Amino acid sequence: VKSNGYIDPPPRAAVKAANTWQMVCLAFSRSAAYSLLPPLALIFLTKCKATLAMLANTPISFFISVLNAHELHVYVGQYIAFYSWVHAICHVFRWADQGELYDFLFHHRTGISGVIAVLVTPLITFPMMF
Repeated sequence: VKSNGYIDPPPRAAVKAANTWQMVCLAFSRSAAYSLLPPLALIFLTKCKATLAMLANTPISFFISVLNAHELHVYVGQYIAFYSWVHAICHVFRWADQGELYDFLFHHRTGISGVIAVLVTPLITFPMMF
């Protein structure tokens, strides 16, 4: 127990980074994952017509045509597809550098859920691109 009364949780095995290369891979994978949150929110907003009408009068409309849902879906589909792969590839590079690739991909819930996501994401994002 620390002096502030909290107990530090043990480090998660899937998040360890032992050298600079692993830290870079972890930084890129996390950045890619967090950058996906706004596009995912935009996908849900395309079903909210009143919100889209409001967004059309904001600076966002200079960058994205919020009233053209098809154009938005194409852009977001491309973005999600690309950065999902960046996220996955950075994790694979990091785990391979640690010598734990096989263990994480097939025996750890983080890797198994990641493999499932990598297989399912193209089924969702590719139709959004066209």
